[in-house]
Amino acid sequence: MTRDNVSSAASDYPARADAPEPRFGCPRCGSEDIHGVSTTYVSYPITAWDEDGMPVGFGNPEYGDGDEFDTYECRDCLRKGGVDLAEFAFLQPVRLA
Repeated sequence: MTRDNVSSAASDYPARADAPEPRFGCPRCGSEDIHGVSTTYVSYPITAWDEDGMPVGFGNPEYGDGDEFDTYECRDCLRKGGVDLAEFAFLQPVRLA
């Protein structure tokens, strides 16, 4: 999809009243119904092993931070039947206005 297509697709969606300026949206359809997806890492100290080297005991979990978004999801593309991650997820939204 070219930037011209994104700009025209964006006009199909009204601006959200609570949307801050500048506006960004989905690079495929121009929707502003975007969710940020972050990964929070949880590690468990291994406290016991079996004879085959498989962990069988764990300590308390330690949580990493999830402050940065790994990817973004367009909820409109997802609602339109996006099954494959490539159909609704992207790394960077595009500027709409």
